[in-house]
Amino acid sequence: SQAGFADSYDTAALAKDGGYEFQRLEIRRDTLDAFLAREGLPAGSIAAVKIDVEGAELDVLRGGEAFFREYTGPLVCEFWFNDMPPKGWQWLCEQGFACRKQDGQAQWIAADSIQALTELARGETYGNFWWERSSRWQYYFTCFSR
Repeated sequence: SQAGFADSYDTAALAKDGGYEFQRLEIRRDTLDAFLAREGLPAGSIAAVKIDVEGAELDVLRGGEAFFREYTGPLVCEFWFNDMPPKGWQWLCEQGFACRKQDGQAQWIAADSIQALTELARGETYGNFWWERSSRWQYYFTCFSR
């Protein structure tokens, strides 16, 4: 994960001290929708999703819009609290997903409103959130009754 920070490290000194060594590699970037289509993987064949992309959650979600419209399984997404609500949180709510997070006592708490999210995020830098497809009535209640 530190490879993204290679330009800010003295890589020669790190390598000499037994630390990290960085190497630039060509990578292929693609959207989630394009990858799943190319691999022939329908949304129903995916059992669970974990998104941990250090602040690029909305980009992943938008790149997988077709997938997330059909996907009905659980989703765990880490959000950084630089912005409130974090980028991608509102998007998932608008797609009909209900959000939960464990509090400090390991209790699952609804995080479907900005107020609840802000309370759960208080004092934290980031957090993992559990998302499940909510029913139509719950979607309208949680997303539009703020």
